[in-house]
Amino acid sequence: MYVLMIYFKAVYFALLIILIFLLSPKIRRKMKDKSDYEQNLHSLVLFRQILLFFLPLMLSVAIFGVSFAFDQLLSLVVLGLSINVFWVIQLPLLTKAHLSVDFSVDQITDFDTGIKLVPKAKHVIYMRIYNLGFSTLKNGTILMYLGDQFEKNNCRIIPNNDPAYDKLDFKKSFRIQKAHAGVSFTPNDNFITIPPQEWFVFPVIVEISECELDSEVEVEFYSENSWGVTKYHAPIKTKKN
Repeated sequence: MYVLMIYFKAVYFALLIILIFLLSPKIRRKMKDKSDYEQNLHSLVLFRQILLFFLPLMLSVAIFGVSFAFDQLLSLVVLGLSINVFWVIQLPLLTKAHLSVDFSVDQITDFDTGIKLVPKAKHVIYMRIYNLGFSTLKNGTILMYLGDQFEKNNCRIIPNNDPAYDKLDFKKSFRIQKAHAGVSFTPNDNFITIPPQEWFVFPVIVEISECELDSEVEVEFYSENSWGVTKYHAPIKTKKN
């Protein structure tokens, strides 16, 4: 019986550690395009929460023994519920939003980590934001800065009231920021509430001059129910046609 109890505790803690690792932001970012992983994600999260519910009980058994855990069973159950509530509701408020950001130029079928543009042409930059977290990101604001080099080379952002936007999928309203050649998508102008495992696409039309760009684009995101600003940097370059 004693050996069986040790084995049971070892299996429990091993499963909990494995699940926390598999659901970490780093692994989520690597596995978000794997269909098997994404299809089973909800089950993995549910199983993790069940294991977390029993964490106080298992720790009490491991440290103080079965008799102590049985005497304090009600308190341990309440503590397990509190851990679940904190993990699901409070923890996202204390952490930055976990996102994946990628880009596509002139089409929406092949996204990449950077932006490549052809000089003396107009391009549609599609920015895709994917929610890697497990809570809905409510009323998000997205800012994309194309950088000082973009502005100094007389490249420009086409305002979103241009008729060219009417032909685009995923059209959204934005405001041009004069500083650092930026655009801002706000919840006042768009519906930007991103559920877990969902992505939003934000198209921006730019006009590129005869120049060589070799800089970085910066994306900033914040929402009502996440802590601080999540920042993402990606290369933006020009290439020969």
